[in-house]
Amino acid sequence: MSESPRSTPADLMPSDKDPPTCALLRLPTEIRDEIYRYLLSSEYIKCKIPYPGRAFETTYYTYPFHKQILCTNRQVYREAIHIFRTENLFFRFTTNHPNVGHILWSSQGLLLLTHGIRAGSFRHRAMDVIHYCPRSGTTGDHKNCDCAHLDFKTCLFVSDQLPNLLRTLRAYSQQGNRCLAQSSFAVSVFDDFDQWSTETQPCTSYVCPRIRNLLDPFKLLYDVDDLDIQGSVNEPYRQSIVASATQREPTVAKIVTTASAFQKQGDEAFRNHHFELSLSLYTSAISEVQVNHHWADYTGFVTTGQYAGMSTPHAVRRFKIRIHSDMAGALVKVGEYRRATDHAKEAIKQRNTRGTPPEEWEGLYLTTTDCAKPYLWGGLAYEGLGDLNRAIYGVGEALFYCPENKRLEREYKRLELEIEKQGIVPTEHAFGKGTNWWVRPLVVRNQRRLGGSQR
Repeated sequence: MSESPRSTPADLMPSDKDPPTCALLRLPTEIRDEIYRYLLSSEYIKCKIPYPGRAFETTYYTYPFHKQILCTNRQVYREAIHIFRTENLFFRFTTNHPNVGHILWSSQGLLLLTHGIRAGSFRHRAMDVIHYCPRSGTTGDHKNCDCAHLDFKTCLFVSDQLPNLLRTLRAYSQQGNRCLAQSSFAVSVFDDFDQWSTETQPCTSYVCPRIRNLLDPFKLLYDVDDLDIQGSVNEPYRQSIVASATQREPTVAKIVTTASAFQKQGDEAFRNHHFELSLSLYTSAISEVQVNHHWADYTGFVTTGQYAGMSTPHAVRRFKIRIHSDMAGALVKVGEYRRATDHAKEAIKQRNTRGTPPEEWEGLYLTTTDCAKPYLWGGLAYEGLGDLNRAIYGVGEALFYCPENKRLEREYKRLELEIEKQGIVPTEHAFGKGTNWWVRPLVVRNQRRLGGSQR
């Protein structure tokens, strides 16, 4: 989707005079529409870019537009574009709040189409999100903002994720002095692909009465006067948006209980080798805990579910370790190795206590299985990617936590033989960039794990 369909060279587009011999056009309209929906919504490519001026990376998504399909025939092109424009929402807002980057880039269920100067590639058909900070070094009441020298322009593709964004923004607005509500903030949902704003200030435009009620949640929460929401929004979706913005936020304990129920169902599906179903259930479990909460909300104990009796901070930490490990396992089973490594590394990072409140990890007990699983699935994912050095490190770390596990021993020895067969030289490296879990020398690890013999 690096180029606009409207700018597609004419010689690439078959004319209207092409005979209707395309196999796709011989299908019923309903089936063609389902094919378009799949092609225009199923493929998302996860990419990473360095965060400006920082040492870590930002994860975002690119959106492949399947131009080969769209260029098959002009009728196919028109039908696919109609589905793309009428069944998806394109969301735009402007804010100078310094934490909006964290809101957008912390896996809140929103799909980022592009980032930075590449936002211009999506004009005429994508949403525009602008996060701006004056270059003077201040952002309103936020003095010496560490990102004040940066200008952000980000595109998001939003469909059913809009209610989740509202829940996230609502949770953030309840923190501190509601600084997000006090920032310059505007929201726009639109389907006019010819409009493209380069301004950093919200503008006022007419909103038709039939969707005027969409403004109410935003005005209620953020006291915004200049707010534009345009586009085809059906009544059930409108009601879900209003409900998401106005309903009382559940407690963290209730969120963990609900998410763990999805996780339990996913475990059952995984044991029955229904890996696609388990992947869907694990995804639902993760989405339940995406909304950020202020630390003051992490109080009390979980009273029901598999985490019953645990303090809320401990339950959240253990849940995140387990669910990301389970997600990595399901992704390995369906062959999505790159995403599996991301979740394995996330599970490992959840054990990192640096910079986290002591209440979240002091006294937290993790089983050896909790510690071993992210390394095992991460290692098998790296094997799927062809990186046997990282693969044997992951399986070896899992074997360290579960030294009597026969399956892990077999996996480790199998990888050793494969490395020896391919003539690969074992090296020190990072298991995953950014995790700070560094490989120790292989000889030392092998002596410790496998009875002291050098391998």
